[in-house]
Amino acid sequence: MNRLKDWKIFNESISDSQVDEIRPATLQIPQGWNQKDERLVKDFKFDTFREAQRFLNKVADLAESQNHHPQIEWTYNVVELSLSTHDAGDIVTNKDIKLAVAINGII
Repeated sequence: MNRLKDWKIFNESISDSQVDEIRPATLQIPQGWNQKDERLVKDFKFDTFREAQRFLNKVADLAESQNHHPQIEWTYNVVELSLSTHDAGDIVTNKDIKLAVAINGII
C-alpha cells in the first residue's frame, strides 16, 4: 500500500510533481536513527532525569523553529523520539530527515 498516494486521494494540496520532493526514492537515514514502519525512531539515554529534560528543551526549540514536532516518550533518563510527517499521511519525508539531523547536532 502506498500511503502517500492513498492520502493524496483525500488531500489534493500535494501534486504528483511534489511527491519526489516530499519523499525521495532513497531516504538518507541519519546516523543512529532507524526507520520503523513509516517513522524515524531513535532512543537517547542520559545519566539523569535533568539531562533528559535539558535535551528535550533543546529538541522543543528545534521543533518550533522548523514547525515540525516529534512524538516524544520520556521515562526518567530515556527519551524516544519518533518522526513522521502528518501532513503527508504519516510517512517519513525530508522534513523528518532535516529534523533528525538537527537533533543529532545537539547531543
